[in-house]
Amino acid sequence: MNVGFYDKKRHSMVAVEPWTEDIQTARFASVKLSAIYQSGRHRMPSPVWCVWDEENASIFFLDDKPIGDPAILDSIMALMV
Repeated sequence: MNVGFYDKKRHSMVAVEPWTEDIQTARFASVKLSAIYQSGRHRMPSPVWCVWDEENASIFFLDDKPIGDPAILDSIMALMV
């Protein structure tokens, strides 16, 4: 499994790292990341955090803003390879 942030300006995944935990742990981590992101005290490159492997992918929006165009989800999914 891998984790990373979606960079909208570069339309790429950044800060990609291996993730050795399961998807459930990633979901719990996204809640903590969301709280940190919304506090403003962070150095995260983006409010979009992703977890993926060969079979599954999850996209977590860490801020409370609407995503806008739903087609962005397809664009992000295409980058998670």
